[in-house]
Amino acid sequence: MKITILALHLGYGGIEKFISNIANMFEENNQVEIISIYKLYDNPPFYINPNVKITYLLEDLKPNRDEFYESLKKFKVLELIKQSFISLKILHLKKYKMKKAIKNLESDVVISTIEPHNKLLSKYGKKDSIKIATEHNYKNDEKNYINNVIKSCKNLNYLVIASKQLADIYSKKMMSSNCKVVNIPLILDYMPEKTSELSNKVITYIGRLSEEKGVIDLIEVFKKIHDKDDEFRLNIVGDGELKEKMIQKISENHLENCAFMQGYKSKSELEEIMLNTSIGINTSYTESFGLALMETFSYGIPCVAFSSAEGAKEIIDNDKNGYIIENRNFEEMANKVIDLVNNKDKLMIFGKNAREKSEQFEVQNIKEKWFKLVD
Repeated sequence: MKITILALHLGYGGIEKFISNIANMFEENNQVEIISIYKLYDNPPFYINPNVKITYLLEDLKPNRDEFYESLKKFKVLELIKQSFISLKILHLKKYKMKKAIKNLESDVVISTIEPHNKLLSKYGKKDSIKIATEHNYKNDEKNYINNVIKSCKNLNYLVIASKQLADIYSKKMMSSNCKVVNIPLILDYMPEKTSELSNKVITYIGRLSEEKGVIDLIEVFKKIHDKDDEFRLNIVGDGELKEKMIQKISENHLENCAFMQGYKSKSELEEIMLNTSIGINTSYTESFGLALMETFSYGIPCVAFSSAEGAKEIIDNDKNGYIIENRNFEEMANKVIDLVNNKDKLMIFGKNAREKSEQFEVQNIKEKWFKLVD
């Protein structure tokens, strides 16, 4: 069976992790190709089996959003004109190239990972192929966004959603559609042999450093924790557009010696950090599924998250393997972290429950759902 996955890029992020995981999963018995608009790195940050073919459509062009806004901010007229033309060129080419690639596909299964590609696949995909859209954004309160996703799936066979709650929302709205909504959780591609001893006052955040992840709030929450107990330390694993702003926020609050910007880490480096962590933290405003929480659970580490991150509520069982904090209450989150880490017996029980929950999402369990769908 030939399976093609359509991607915007193969950089860092939840969608990119998902792409690498399902490509590796399908590769065992199939011919797998990833068609990516951009080539951001010489090698994808997440491991992709060498047998998976990767085709880049715009190898020599990269998004110029930062350059555009920088010229706009400083009002450099000539540079702004130049960057505007580059933006228009990229906008045209990424649609044209992907449309052409889809028209030429002879794949048995085509999987789209973003809404603009859903539209192109719906319009230009071969009728006899299985066409699958996947949705990764938890925007259940944005009617326009949901309607656009539904329209983009007009001629597709399936819409796969990791979040059960979000899948239920789309199912009700698409009851009359020929496109069937299917709930398949994300894959936990690695189950560590060792788990944390939960013996250190160390908190770890894993994820993109962006607005929707609430990472500035993360510093605020940690400040409250550190003010109450200065033995606590915070690891921030990830990268993104708010990196410099976070560094500044850490400096302003004099947390340089206890809040550490770790950047992205290899699997072995991340494991070293996790084995010295006692609690994971998530301060997202929105979360589709929360794969980073599940990865944290796999090390036997409980987690805390705000209830605004809907996807986190499907992973964290409140007062069993972590805590869900209502109303983005910083003070309550700080207190829950301190109380749990200082209560060793309860912390160990939560950690055991977290590990058990993570085992539900091992590759083999999720693989069966995907193979049943495409077979």
